[in-house]
Amino acid sequence: MKKLLLLIIITIFVSPIVKAQDGYKCATAFDLPDLTDTYCSAIGQYNNSNIVQAGITWFKFTAARTSLTVIVSGASIGGTLQTPTIKLYTDCNTQFIGALSSNNANITTLHAEQLTTGKTYYLAVSGQNLGSFKLCVNNYYTDPADGEDCATALYLENTNDIQ
Repeated sequence: MKKLLLLIIITIFVSPIVKAQDGYKCATAFDLPDLTDTYCSAIGQYNNSNIVQAGITWFKFTAARTSLTVIVSGASIGGTLQTPTIKLYTDCNTQFIGALSSNNANITTLHAEQLTTGKTYYLAVSGQNLGSFKLCVNNYYTDPADGEDCATALYLENTNDIQ
């Protein structure tokens, strides 16, 4: 009888914890809103305090534009996450995209270009500890470099083929 009572108590208290796994696995990543404008969460809105996947919180979004900047602010602005890490993936099978990332005073910035519009991408946020953080995502078009648009195009001086 004691074992049955213990099993019922464990089921009642542990079951909601086990089911509340959104964002803690890539397959159940938090959906970010439409990124046609910059998105910023509230301070400490997200956390990586989970035991499901070693302190990683997953987000997914559909690229509206070709460039991306992601900022995770931890302990520096009221959160508790130390030295945040951000990784960008093309799918849940660890197709990591090389991206520039820098950390300063518990604020980490990731920058990526050449995203495919309409494609779904995944962000994995972790850190040195389990803690809370603010997430800001800006998906935008990069300004063209000189020679990439009509206003700054290079003039051809002859009719030879371009190699």
